[in-house]
Amino acid sequence: EVIHAVPGATLFLQNGHYGIRVGLAPEAAGADVRFARGDHVEVAGFVDRSGPVASLRNASAARRPEAAVSVPPQPIVATPAVILDANRPLPGTTAPAEPGDYQGCLIAFSGVVLQTQPTEEGGIVLLRCDATIVTAEADEPTFSAVGGTVPGSFVQVTGVVAIDREWHAAGDGAGAPQRLRLFLRDADDFRVIQAPSWWTVA
Repeated sequence: EVIHAVPGATLFLQNGHYGIRVGLAPEAAGADVRFARGDHVEVAGFVDRSGPVASLRNASAARRPEAAVSVPPQPIVATPAVILDANRPLPGTTAPAEPGDYQGCLIAFSGVVLQTQPTEEGGIVLLRCDATIVTAEADEPTFSAVGGTVPGSFVQVTGVVAIDREWHAAGDGAGAPQRLRLFLRDADDFRVIQAPSWWTVA
C-alpha cells in the first residue's frame, strides 16, 4: 500500500509493520503515473539495504488491477521508545522484530516541540516524546507551514519513520539504533494540540 508518493521519483510502501522505499527508474513503467496514498501496487527492482530504510532501486511500479478506490492509509500509533526498542538487536538471534520493525512505516505520535531550524532542503523540527528526542524532517513547502511553531507546543505528528543505526566496522551487522527520524509528507502531518502555557497571542 502506498503511504507517500513523490511523482516520477519515489514511492513509500507499507505492509503491516514493515515498510520499503521504492526508487523509480526514469523510463520504467509507473514513472509517469501519479500514484495516490492508499493505492495497492506491484513493484519490481533491485534490493538496496545501504540506507536506513530497505529500498528497491531502478524500480518499476503498477497499480494492482483488482484495486478499486484508494483509501488513505491510517498511521500506526506508536511511541518512539517502542519503535526504538523493536529495532534493538537481541543477543543470539537474527529473527525479525515482531510485529515488525516500523522502518519506512507511517507512524503517528505526540510530543513537545523543542526547536525548529531551516535547512537547504526545507527544515527540521526537534521533538521530545517522553525521554526520546526525534527529528522531524520537512520539505520547503511543509516547513514554511510548520516552521513557525512555538517551542514548548504540544503537537501530534504523522510521517514515515527512518532509524539511523550504529554500524559495526567489523561488518557483523548493525548495532543499537541511535536516532529516530520522521519524514513529514505535508503540513497536514503536523498538528498543534496545545500551545505552551506561557504563550499568548499579541
